[in-house]
Amino acid sequence: MTKFIVDEMLENLARWLRILGFDTLSASSFRKENIDVDKAILRIAMKDDRILLTSDKQLASRANKMGLRAMYIEPNLSLKEVLRKILENLNIREEAHRDMLSRCPLCNGILVPANKEDLTNKVPPSVLKIHNEFWICNNCGHVYWIGSHFRNINKVLSEVL
Repeated sequence: MTKFIVDEMLENLARWLRILGFDTLSASSFRKENIDVDKAILRIAMKDDRILLTSDKQLASRANKMGLRAMYIEPNLSLKEVLRKILENLNIREEAHRDMLSRCPLCNGILVPANKEDLTNKVPPSVLKIHNEFWICNNCGHVYWIGSHFRNINKVLSEVL
C-alpha cells in the first residue's frame, strides 16, 4: 500500500491523494511552535515508509540523500498534471482505481458505510430525503454522500485516471 507525506505547500494535493484512496499525511497537520517541520517530515517519511511529495527542491534532495523516496512537484503544474505524474511515475494507477473514495479527504480516516437512520442529526433533512447511500469517516465523523459536489470530483478522477 502506497503512503505519502506532503509538505505544507501541497495541502490540496493531499486531499486529492486521499480521494484516490492513498494514506496521505500533510505536514500542516503536525505543525507546532518550535519544531523543525522539515526534520519532522523526514522522520515520519522514514518511520512510516512514506513517499515525500514536496515543492521544496532542497527538501527533496535531502530526502533522496537519506535514501528516502521523494518526488519534487513543480509549482507551476496543474493539479491534474501532478496527479497523473505521480500515478504514472510510481506505477500506482491500479491501486488508485481499487481504493479511490475510501479515505476522508479532510483527515485521512477510513470511510465506512453509514445507516441513513443514524444520520438524522448529522446531515440536513433534505439530503436524507434525496439520498440513500452514506459514508462516515471513522476518525473525524464527517458524513459523505454522492451529491452535486461528486460530479466535480468524478470529472477530475476520470481525467486523471
